[in-house]
Amino acid sequence: MWQSYGWKKPGRRIQRTKKKPVTRRFTRVSAQAQIVSSGEVVSGRVFLYELSSHGVGIFLERPVSKNEQIYLVIEYPRHLFLKGHVAFCGLYSSNLRVLAEECFQYRAYLRFDFDSEQERRMIEQYCREL
Repeated sequence: MWQSYGWKKPGRRIQRTKKKPVTRRFTRVSAQAQIVSSGEVVSGRVFLYELSSHGVGIFLERPVSKNEQIYLVIEYPRHLFLKGHVAFCGLYSSNLRVLAEECFQYRAYLRFDFDSEQERRMIEQYCREL
């Protein structure tokens, strides 16, 4: 029996295909940030899905000053060396409990400084390959 309030007329069944979820193998990787003026090395952690040709967000052990020049090295999944400056850095607190040896209490955003357009294209390609 077919009525207009909720019953559907029997007909063809539409087969739906299941979409595969998008997964990235490497989401969170260790990074080393070197402050150019003092030569101090600060350990950090980068989420690769935040990496773009403009900059990247990074969690750090210690705070760094705004507009400080930074060299950033990411070793995994492929070695990457970047130059940039700190756009902002602030204390980051989360209610989540993270079980890790390192404690990254500061969140910063590094804006990249490129010497040439070729360097920018290299970063864009690196992001696509992830």
